Amino acid sequence: MYVLDSSAIIELLADTEKAKKIEEILGKTPIATTTISYVEVISGVKGKGIVGAIEFFNSVVVLDFDIVAANESIWIEKELKQTGQLLGRTDLFIAGICKQNKFPLVTCDNDFKRVKSITVHVV
Repeated sequence: MYVLDSSAIIELLADTEKAKKIEEILGKTPIATTTISYVEVISGVKGKGIVGAIEFFNSVVVLDFDIVAANESIWIEKELKQTGQLLGRTDLFIAGICKQNKFPLVTCDNDFKRVKSITVHVV
C-alpha cells in the first residue's frame, strides 16, 4: 500500500501531468492517505471541487494520527534535529504515520527525502 500526501492528492484531483506520473508509480497497488492530508486538502478546496475531494477520501484508506504515529514523529524530529534538516510539523506527522505502518510515501515534496527511515517516492 502506498500513502499519498497532500501534494500528490492535489495533483490527482487536478488531473495534471504529475498526476499521470503518480498513477504510474501506484499502478494497481492500493492507496491510503492520512487524517493530516485530509485536513490539508479539504480545507484548501474551493467551490464544487469539494465533492470530488470528498469522493476521493471516501475511496481510499485514511490512516489516523494516533499515539504510535505521534511517537514515531517525535523520533523522526529528533533525528532530523541532529542534522539540522527539519520538517514542518504536519509533514512530521505524515512521516510518522508512514513509519508506523511501514508504507512508502508518494509526494511532490522533496523535503520528505530527509526522512531516511521511510521510503519516499518524489514526483
